[in-house]
Formats: sequence, structure tokens, C-alpha cells
Amino acid sequence: MKIKLIKSRSFVRFRVLFLMMRTFIFLLCTTVFGITTEKSFSQEKVTIEADKVVSVDEVFDIIQNQTKYRFLYPDDLFADAPKVQLKKGEIAVDELLKQSLSKSPVEFDLSRKNRIVIRERHTHTGPVEEVLSQPQFEVSGTVTDQMGQPLPGANIVEKGTANGVTADFDGNFSISVADSNSILIISYIGFATKEVLLDGQTSLTIALEESAAGLEEVVVVGYGTQKKETVTGSVATVQAEDVTVAPAPNLQQNLQGRLPGLNLNLGQGRPGADDSTINIRGFGANGSGGNQGESPLIIVDGFQRDFSQLDPNEIESISVLKDAAAAVYGVRAGAGVILVTTKRGKLGKPVVTYNTTYSLADFTSYPKFANYQGYLKAVLQHRDGSNDGVVDNITSERLALLEAGDPGTDWFDVITNRFAPQAQHNLNVRGGSEKIKYFTSIGFLDQKTIWASGDFGYERYNGSINLDFEVSDNLSAAVQLGWRRELRSSDRSFESSDLFSIGWSNPAFPSSLPDPDKVPGANIDNPRSPLSATRRDIAGYDDTRTDNINASAELTYKIPAIKGLSFTGRAGYLQVYRFRSILSKPYDLWYLTDTGYKNQVGREQTTLSEQTYRFERLTTNISANFNRSFDEHNVGALLLFESISEQTRDYSANGNDLLSSATPFLFANNPDFATVSGGGSELGRTGIVGRLNYDYASKYLLELSFRQDKSSFFPENSRTGFFPGISAGWVVSRENFLKESKAISLLKLRGSYSRLGNDGSNTYDYIDGFEQLRGEDGYVFNGDYQSVIRTLGIPNPRITWQLSDLYNAGLEMKFVNNRLGLEVDAFYRKRSQLLALDPGVVIVNTSGAQLPFENIEERDNRGFEGALNFRGGKEDFKYNFSANASWSREKWVKNFSDPEEFITEDRERINKLSGNWINRTFGYAFDGFFTQEEIDNLTIDYFNGQSPNLRAGDIKIKDTNNDGKIDQDDRILIGRNTVPEILYGFNTELKYKNWDFTMFWQGASNFNQNFSGQQIGIFVQNSGTATPYQYIVDNLWTAENNGVGAEFPRDLTGPTNSLTLDKYFMNSGYLRLKNLVVGYSLPKEVLEKSGIANIRLSVSGTNILTFDKLGVFPWDPETGGVNNYPAQRQYTLGLNVSF
Repeated sequence: MKIKLIKSRSFVRFRVLFLMMRTFIFLLCTTVFGITTEKSFSQEKVTIEADKVVSVDEVFDIIQNQTKYRFLYPDDLFADAPKVQLKKGEIAVDELLKQSLSKSPVEFDLSRKNRIVIRERHTHTGPVEEVLSQPQFEVSGTVTDQMGQPLPGANIVEKGTANGVTADFDGNFSISVADSNSILIISYIGFATKEVLLDGQTSLTIALEESAAGLEEVVVVGYGTQKKETVTGSVATVQAEDVTVAPAPNLQQNLQGRLPGLNLNLGQGRPGADDSTINIRGFGANGSGGNQGESPLIIVDGFQRDFSQLDPNEIESISVLKDAAAAVYGVRAGAGVILVTTKRGKLGKPVVTYNTTYSLADFTSYPKFANYQGYLKAVLQHRDGSNDGVVDNITSERLALLEAGDPGTDWFDVITNRFAPQAQHNLNVRGGSEKIKYFTSIGFLDQKTIWASGDFGYERYNGSINLDFEVSDNLSAAVQLGWRRELRSSDRSFESSDLFSIGWSNPAFPSSLPDPDKVPGANIDNPRSPLSATRRDIAGYDDTRTDNINASAELTYKIPAIKGLSFTGRAGYLQVYRFRSILSKPYDLWYLTDTGYKNQVGREQTTLSEQTYRFERLTTNISANFNRSFDEHNVGALLLFESISEQTRDYSANGNDLLSSATPFLFANNPDFATVSGGGSELGRTGIVGRLNYDYASKYLLELSFRQDKSSFFPENSRTGFFPGISAGWVVSRENFLKESKAISLLKLRGSYSRLGNDGSNTYDYIDGFEQLRGEDGYVFNGDYQSVIRTLGIPNPRITWQLSDLYNAGLEMKFVNNRLGLEVDAFYRKRSQLLALDPGVVIVNTSGAQLPFENIEERDNRGFEGALNFRGGKEDFKYNFSANASWSREKWVKNFSDPEEFITEDRERINKLSGNWINRTFGYAFDGFFTQEEIDNLTIDYFNGQSPNLRAGDIKIKDTNNDGKIDQDDRILIGRNTVPEILYGFNTELKYKNWDFTMFWQGASNFNQNFSGQQIGIFVQNSGTATPYQYIVDNLWTAENNGVGAEFPRDLTGPTNSLTLDKYFMNSGYLRLKNLVVGYSLPKEVLEKSGIANIRLSVSGTNILTFDKLGVFPWDPETGGVNNYPAQRQYTLGLNVSF
């Protein structure tokens, strides 16, 4: 147990927040539902502040600023209209309109959406020919999106005229046009404008398509949104349809390769434990323990929390902030920021959507184990030549079958199924009115493992609701509630993992015994059995229940007296509660011999460990926002104060020698062996954020920002950090010399600088701390262990922020009416004040103290990234092709572990860090396998006297420096580390009528994987011999081939056979078919009378195909490892229904 005594404000408990929210909801309900009926159009009044003469357009501005009404009319309709004389005082809206339009040939109507539609006035007092020329043809219809959902407020205008209407709440409209061959122009924000030739039709259903340019028009940035065209930072965004294109149990798995610069390294594919290690531009990817490590800040709907297990059906968009755009998050943004935005309500009638998928999953790649003949061949090549005692522990009948060619037991096949099933369900409702908009969702995921027992797996239950209220013209509110329960279940075997147990299971032993109550053993030298490892009724279980609760509330008030000014207050609460129960059951393993059964104790006692963990975070902020345009000068400003407080508590209790595994409760343990422990932590941060945005005519762009943070991790004199950012842009395409260009739609140059921080390492090192040592960790006095307290080390009163100075330059271009898009960024980042031990400071060992880390080291990163997009189509056929790629690498600038002088030039070449790339890896050069003749005539000394221990079949090493001996100075640069430098992705989307097709390829390169241990040879311990993989047996050195065609040494016990070698340090670059999807949506005319808006059926695959350079090694290039549960390949059927 470690303790540091600090001063901290007490944590605000959930009940306080609950009381606040309850009060807020009460006030909100009384406000929303206590509103009286809206004034009628004729009763609504506006105030004229002084006598003045204005244009008709200015009259409309006055009405819009003081009422809820909006106008719909062509921009130049009143260009030549007479001025309007206004008198100081109040006047009804309808009266003001009548006066203003009395001299204009127009009339007005009020729509159900509070839009005032201006249209030409038609009189019937003229000649018959003139009357007949007026609109006489009646048309009605409905405007929807591609899913059949109505688009309320869509604009329908007769081409070439000012005659237009807006669609009502259900997307319906009715319009009178000149004749049956008129053309209607239909438009809606975020959708491509569409022209429809009537050709005599009187009833229409018009489906608009989402506009890619429209969707990118506004992007989510820190504490707000901005127009994409005027964003000066490096921001990459992925939309909801890309996240859900193929089902994935973990949201992170659908992001790899979709955003330039974002890397997600999947450690393993085990259900419920398949989170990825995330980095942006390689920042933090080469962390050295807790001292240098950093990770991206994850923000979900404005508040920090994890997003890996969010239901993908709840996601609206994901943005990645990679440069000065992240500066507003200051201390927490050193490695970049990921902003996740969930879906919210939309204006329109309720839309109910049900998504369900059923998947079958297997391993992308996992090597086959050798059968008995291969096992025996490998064991006999071992320098001991032992048959590992197999003959003594099986019946003579079974031994005869094995010697006759029976392959023995395929333990992997015994304990696994071909596929593991997975099911996901989600039901959500989305809609809203002018006053209230809502989105609510419930979901369920059931993910099984591949084990034949059916035990273990992962389940997720989730629910959320997002509400937005328009309380009044100037007051709005938002509430969000979310809950998620995760149930993880895994093995509690004797071994370190279930896959580990297979590798130590001898194929000579049978997988079943005549007595079904006896569990067959698989390794006589050690109590190992894959059957016990994968069955909870035999060895026990490790079960974890995690509950996540998040809640937030927001109020925004627009200041009526100052146009564009508003104040917002927000509060967010996150609680994570985890309960873990680990039950280890006693069991015996059995072997059948000619003399009967022989038993082996797998585990003697029943043990139980119970652990609880509770985490709480309360985030509050209040901000002032200003957005206003002055002619062509557009100004935006933000000033925000934020406070974050966190608290953790954890407890654990362990009981040994329980009465029975049937009573898995701690009261049943032996009190002589019970232990209890616990811990906790607190953290407080405060920050002030400022941002100023300015652009002139959306052409010249500037953004200035800062954040001042305070962190309790540091002493008072260095607790405050100031983190500024500046970015600028030039939209060249708006200049006169490019404005009329038909080829270039957009050309924007941008650049930025920011200083960011990191406080997440070596927390509270400025304070004296101590730890308590108990039991065998303590000291022996009078023959007994004594509990003691000892210091954690010498404090550092000067410890402070780690800093990052980041420079970025970018280019954005769009061509051919936005059909072709290109975006390129280059960046450089220098990190300073990194924590390390100063080798120049020394204390005597007898002091019993440890030196503290100091802010003394430096590193830097550089890289570039690009994205390309091309879209288009004709009539029923649409296409969209996109690609992205990125490269980044990190170098040591100053590393204090370098000595002032190296012993040899080779040591400097290998060990010097300052000025060299961080991801270099050195190893020995493979020079073949020794023959006995070469050993007998060997003149080179191996590792200071190890030459006599060499045998035929051991690995030869090249004397690269030609000094007549093999030692560490012979190491050469053999590759990089396990983090990819280059990432890329290619996406193809095709749509033809009701069919859709998506194919997404993802890849990575410039990284390596070191194969060692059981991956390259026969692993032998005192506890026996591991069963080798078949590819090793097929390529093993033997006395017969004497190394000809061999890839692996005779065993791993020789002095050279377990070294890091260039031969086994493989290029892990790969190209993977990540997603392949084919979908079909039932025709609208089929669903028209059913009340169903859309039905889509889909077939998809994930991780279907992989190309790599691993050669003889049949491992997954992302998750290769002896004990790693490999990445999953999935085949899925999907159904989406909307009502």
C-alpha cells in the first residue's frame, strides 16, 4: 500500500449533483410545460426604436430579430422596391408587413413552421390572356431523405419564378404552378438540391440525397463547432455511416485506417478485452514506462470519458484534433484530442430504428500445433534427447497406436469451435418539435468466445437519452443520461492464459477417459490441461461487472441586448463502478496407464478474491460565447472556466481454503489466510480557456487561443501552466483571380503553432510519501516477518509540466465542383522537460532512498499525412472513392542516460540515444546453423567463453566488426519497433438503385515483430516440453538435414538460440481487407402501404483477407503472440428497419 499525504478539496458527491439535476429538471419542466399558447400572427408585435426610412429587407431583419418568424424569398426580390417609412413605437407584425409590401407586387403567407413565405401577387383584373398565364396546375407531394424520413421545412420553388412553398412538419407540400411541364427546385440544408420535371405529374415523392459538402460544412472542434471552410487547424472527421458500415463489438475497431494520423494498435481480440492502444501521429507511441508516456484525450459530448465500448449506433461523428486546434484542452492535449459526438434529436415526427446483426467469428490467423509424430521428432532433436516420460503415463494400447501413426490429440480442435457467435441489437427513437428534440437508444451485445465449452465471453447492456429544449426565444437547455453495464467472464486456470495451456498440452494424452468424471491431464510434468482452463465448472472463473453512469446538463442564454452574445453553463458527472470476483477451484487431473488411473493435483484449495473499484469525475464549466458578423468581418470569441475533480477508491479481500467452491463467499474462508487491502486517490484541475476567431469574407482566417491550467500534481510555485495556440489560413480560391475558376472549387493554405502540456507522470512527486510492506515483503525480526513503513524516495520540489511545441502546415484543395478533394499536412513537434533520472546525481546505497525524476530530457516528432476523395455519379449510380496515408517518426534530442564517453565506437553506434531515432532496434546477424565440423574448427570466441557449449544445430552469428569474437558489439541495426510509422486506408463506396457496396482496405508498414521463444523453437523447461507449432517442425534443424533448408535451431537452450536476430525480426507490414459490405434496401413502393419507411438487408465481412511479409510465420501481423487471443474475422448478416 502506497500513501502520499496531500491537501485537496473534498470531492463533490453524487447526491449533490443529483439534487442539482433534480432541481434543474423541475424548473425545466415547469418552464417548458407552463408556457402559454403562442400569440397569433395578428397579435405578435415588434418595436420600432426610432422614426426611420428602411428597405424591405431591413424590415424583415427587424421582424426576425424580435420574433420567431423567418422569411423565405429570393435574395434580389426587393432590390428595386420602394423604401418603407417607419414610425417609433409598437406595431403588429401583419400590419407592418402589409405597409411594407403594399407597393410591391407580392403577398405573404404564414407556414406551419413559422416561416413567412413571400410570393408574387396575382390579380385577376387584367385581360383573359393574363389570367390564364397565372399558376393553374396544382401539385402536391412529400420531401424525404434517402431513408424515407420526412424533411420538414424543405423549400420547394417553381424554377424561374418567386413562387415557392415550404414542406410542413411531415414533409408534405402543395403548390400551384404555371403548367404541367414546370420544373420544381427542392432544397434542404445538408442535402443536394434537386430539380424535378413535373411532366404532368400531380403527386410526387421526392427523396433528397445528403450532400458530402454539406456534411463537412460544420465540424466539431474544442468547446464548439466551426465551418469546415474556415477551420485553420488540422481536424479530421469521420461520420456515423463510416463507424457503423460493418458491425464491430468495439467501436475502435472500425476507426483504424479511416482517419489520417490516427493509429489503433489492437493488442488482442479476446471478447471484452479488445481495446486498442491509441496514438495520434505517433505521439506517445514510444513512451518509456510512466515517465514519458502520454495518450490522446478522449472527449464524449464535451466531457472526458472512454469511448471504446460505446454503442456505435449512438455515434454521430468523431473528430480528431491534431495541432493548435487542441490547444484549448491544454494540459490534457499533448498527444492530441479525439472528440466523439453522439446523436441528438431532429425536427420531425418520431423515427423508430431497429438494427440487429448476427455474426460468426474466428481467428484471422493462428498456427497449427504439431501432432504426436511432430512432437516426438522435435523432442528428440533436443540436446537431451528425452522422450519426456510419455511412455510411462499412457496405456500400452495407446502408445502402440501412436507409434503406428495415430496423430494423437489435437487439443486446439478439442477445446475450440470453428466459429464464435456474436449478436448485437439496438433500438432508437429520434425526432422532435420546435420546443423539444430527443434521441433515445437501448442496445445489447452478446459476444461469445471460441471455446467449445461455451463458457466465458462478454455482454454489454446500454441505454441513453439526449434531450434538447427551447425554453424560450433566448433560453435553451440540454440533458443527457447514459448507462452501460459490461459483464466480462474469463478463465481461472493454473496457467497464465487459456491459449498458453494448449501449448503445454502433449498430443500423446487422450482428451477423454472412460470415467467421464475424471478430467484428463495433458502434461505429466506439470498440472496443465486446456479442458480445465476453458471450463468454469472445473477450474473456476474470473468475472467482472462494470457499470458506467454518465449524466450532463446544459443551459444557454442569449443576451437580447447584445446580438451574438450568449452564456452557457455545463455540468457533467461520470461514475465507473467495477466488481470483480475470482474463484479458483480445486481439481485433479488424471492419466490412464496399464496399471490404472494416476492422478495429479491441479489445485489443492478453493480461493476467492473480491475486488471493488469506484471512480468519479465531476466536470463543470461556464462560458461566454460571441459570434457576430459586421459586413464581411466575422468574429467569434470564447471565454471559459472549467473545474475537474476526480476520486478513486478500491478495496480487495482475499480468502484461502474456503469450505467449498459451492459457497463462493468470503465468510466461508479460513480466517488464518484472509487478507484485506485498499487504496484511493484524488485529483483536482482548474482551467481558463480563451479563443478568438476572425475572418474577413471567409478569405483571411485567424484563430488565437490559450488555456491556463492548474494541477494538484505539482507544487504551488509550478502548478500553473499556460498553453497558447495560434493558427491562420488563406482561402486563395476566394480571391478574384480564382473566384471564377471552374477547375478549382477550394484552395486553402493554413498553418499553426501551439504549446501543449502533460501532467500525467509521476504524480505528487514533490511530496514525501511512504509505503507499507506486509508479510513476505517486510523484514524478518526474531524469525518472523514484520510489517514496516519505508519512504517512496526523495521528493522533487521543482517537478513541473512536460511541454510540447507543435508546428503544423496544411493545404486543402477541391476540384471539379467539389467532386475531387485533397488535404495534406506536415508537422513537427518538440517535447521538452521530460522526466528522467539525472546520472550526474548520486547518493549512497545505504541511505535507503531513491532519487526523484527531473524535467531534463527532450524528444521530437515529425511527419506528414494526406487524404484524397473523389465522388460523383449519374442518375441511379453513385460512387465515392477515398484514401488516406500518414508517416511519423520520433527522435531523441537529449537523453541523459548517454555517458560522456563510450567505451568503444560500436557501443556508441548501438547505445547512443541523443540525436537518434527512438524506434531503432539492434540485434545479431544470422549466419546459418553450426555443423559439428564447424564447431570442431571454431576459432572465434562466443560471448566470453561460451563456445564449448555450442552444438550442431545452434545458430551462427556474424562477426560484423571483424574483431575475432562474438559479443554485444557485433549487433547491427535490424529494424524498427512494434509501432507502425506508416498507416494507410482505401475506401470504395458504390450505390446503384437500391443496392450499396462498400470495400475498405487498411494497412500499416515500417514496423517489426520479434519472433522468439516458442515461436522459433522447441521450448523445454524443468516442467516439460512445450508442444511445438507445426511450422517449426516442418522447418526444424535435424541431424538428417544438417541445416539444409532449415529455418529454426534444434532447440532454444544453446547460447545463441534465444538472441534477438535479424532472421526472426520480421517486417510486420500488412494490407488487410478490413470491411466488405453488400446491402439491399427494399423499394419504397413495396413499403409504401406498410407504415415502414425503410428495410435494409446486408451481408458483411470484417478482417476477411490479410497480405503480410511474415514469411514462414503464420501469425497475425497486428496481434501476433503465443498467448494473445488473435484478432477476429467476422461474417455478418444485418437488418435495419425504420418506422
